[in-house]
Amino acid sequence: MQSRKKTGLVYSPNHVKHAYYPDIEAAKMHVEHPGRASDVLQHLEQVGIKDRCDFVTDFGQVDMDLVGRVHDQKYVEYLNKLWPETSNKVHMLRDDTYYNKHSVMAARYAAQGTIEAVEGVISGKWENSFALVRPPGHHAGVEGKVEGFCLINNVVVAARYLQEVHGLKKIAILDWDVHHGDSTQKLTYDDPSILFISIHKYCHSNFYPHKTDANYDLIGKDKGLGFNLNFPLNPEKNEVL
Repeated sequence: MQSRKKTGLVYSPNHVKHAYYPDIEAAKMHVEHPGRASDVLQHLEQVGIKDRCDFVTDFGQVDMDLVGRVHDQKYVEYLNKLWPETSNKVHMLRDDTYYNKHSVMAARYAAQGTIEAVEGVISGKWENSFALVRPPGHHAGVEGKVEGFCLINNVVVAARYLQEVHGLKKIAILDWDVHHGDSTQKLTYDDPSILFISIHKYCHSNFYPHKTDANYDLIGKDKGLGFNLNFPLNPEKNEVL
């Protein structure tokens, strides 16, 4: 009997440079820190899962031309100019999203890592894959800026790659997160080739990102009507963040 193909585990070591402080332990004062990925990898090693996967770390940064076909060109120009050349400090936007001189580089590796993960599956190399990458992406560029810890929408970049390179006609994105994937919704809202499904805490729009467009009645527009499905959760105990 032919053995099953391995799961692809794609990881970018460069993510550790995107940190609130260079010291790893000090960086943990911010909720989005390098340990979110490196600690997961360490656990996978300890329980023996990493050895059962095809572990991939050797890949480059995503082509910014592809990013520009996902986010608008104005946002790409904003990313390219994000870091002030004369500054060595970490900058913070909107009280939650930080960036330093390595952040855009780390985001480009995260987007390319996501592409590597889907490429391995669609090419038949793997049966499935897991992209262990950061910074995350499903809030990136909603209002033309980095926000919600996100710089580049990794999953939409990977989806567009599959469409352009492999000609995929139908793609489904399931965003299962405590927060609504507002960037992913925005980037695919009128597109019938991508079914976007988001399961998220909503609290009647009182939970981040605090927008009414995360509700169940937002179902896409134009040709994309019916291809956007929100499943907002409204728990009785409303913890507002």
